Amino acid sequence: MASTLTIEPHDNNLTRNPIWIEVESDHMTGAGPYTPDVDNLSCHVEVWRDVGAGEEMLGLPLRAPYSSVDKRVSFNIANLFPRADVLPAAGSIGVAVGDPYYAEAVGLTDIFRLKHADQHGDPVLVDDPLTVSDDYLAINGGLPADAIQSINMTLPLIGLHSYFFKRDSAFPFRKPVSMDQPDWIYFIALVTGNIDLVVTRNYHDGTTDFYTAVTMAVTANKAYWVQAGFYQLKAQLDPVPDKEIVGYQVSLIYGIQNAFTAYYILDHECPSWEKYILYQNGFGGYESVHMKGLTKYTHRVTRETFQRTRWKDFDIQTGDIDQIRTLGGAVFNTHTGHYPPYYCDHLRQLLHGKMWMIDLDLAADLSQYRFKRIMCETDTIEPHQEDSGPHGFAITYSHAWLDDGFNIF
Repeated sequence: MASTLTIEPHDNNLTRNPIWIEVESDHMTGAGPYTPDVDNLSCHVEVWRDVGAGEEMLGLPLRAPYSSVDKRVSFNIANLFPRADVLPAAGSIGVAVGDPYYAEAVGLTDIFRLKHADQHGDPVLVDDPLTVSDDYLAINGGLPADAIQSINMTLPLIGLHSYFFKRDSAFPFRKPVSMDQPDWIYFIALVTGNIDLVVTRNYHDGTTDFYTAVTMAVTANKAYWVQAGFYQLKAQLDPVPDKEIVGYQVSLIYGIQNAFTAYYILDHECPSWEKYILYQNGFGGYESVHMKGLTKYTHRVTRETFQRTRWKDFDIQTGDIDQIRTLGGAVFNTHTGHYPPYYCDHLRQLLHGKMWMIDLDLAADLSQYRFKRIMCETDTIEPHQEDSGPHGFAITYSHAWLDDGFNIF
């Protein structure tokens, strides 16, 4: 006799959403309510992650009694998968000499399987052998509770970006970007083979042209990132004469199938104080935002003080009050600048996801690129109003580390 997996995970599962499984026991009899026909009956489930090279790793085993109503027990296994920050390589902030940079986003996916059985007796022992399930894919991402689309569609890949104007409209979501803005597209390959990244340029007169920027060799059930910024894709080179590029599209093509497209519109408002922030987009990917507004700069510290007993050798040079540590750092308040209301809605994610400043200060002189982790401190925003605009909001953020002094070295 063995346990039966009555509700399986999907082929592809987002770990920031519940992943429910249900197991039924063969060791219960009756017609409801059911009673165990062995002592101390309960369910034993193991979640095993494939770690490559034919090896697997066991997560936390799950155990629970079966229900007397239906002989079943349910588990949410979503929290058994590790969470990882999977940023693009810092060097990919810049422009590649040859083809655009791309690489595997290691840690964004996990192949897993379930092993389950009844356990019972005194002492309690697990039935042997355990029943082994099929393989499933876990993706370090999530969707909102009111999402109406599934990631389990018949496509060669899953684009880990949610670019929608609104759910019931085919109007293309055009992300506003500057020409020199670094950006990336993340996706999960569901096939093994080649994915072409095709760039379509949109001109001011409504005409287009296109070219293949890079062909990526991918492996099924692995995640990848690829550069998607205008200069990163070298989209400025060899345009049609006497025509202005006003936007571009980045499409991931498998064979003749267009599996995912991101639409961009060029925003030529590039003030000298602009900043670029990379953030987790909530779905599982990472993308950048062009912060065009002014920044207010603050410095904040916290002090730990103590007071000595004033002794006979007291002098005012030393005093009797001192500080143990004065840890602190910079605090910034930056405005997004003015954007269409649909993009301001999209940027609500800045309050939810992890963020990094795309550090370009050393790029020109030292050719150094860095991501600097920052912490959002804003809890409430007003992304837009019902009038015609302008729309935008400010966020306050700080470095994700504290120092006991300030200097530049």
